Amino acid sequence: MKKILSLAFAFVFFSSNIILACPYQSMVEIDNKLKSATIELSAEKMSRINELRLKGEEVLKSGDIAESEKILNNALALFN
Repeated sequence: MKKILSLAFAFVFFSSNIILACPYQSMVEIDNKLKSATIELSAEKMSRINELRLKGEEVLKSGDIAESEKILNNALALFN
């Protein structure tokens, strides 16, 4: 019974981490928007978005999901 509970807990824990992986979705969204031919951005804005996207990925790899989300949301906001 303890093994079943332990496995269930592990499953829930890992599933919740996958669900919280919103920064990955944001990075894909940024990449897709940058590749889109319909977007007209200035070189400065495009450079800033790329910079924020890379910084967001670095911060995410360091384990700070919340900070990464903030950075990536700032990059997404520049598309507007």
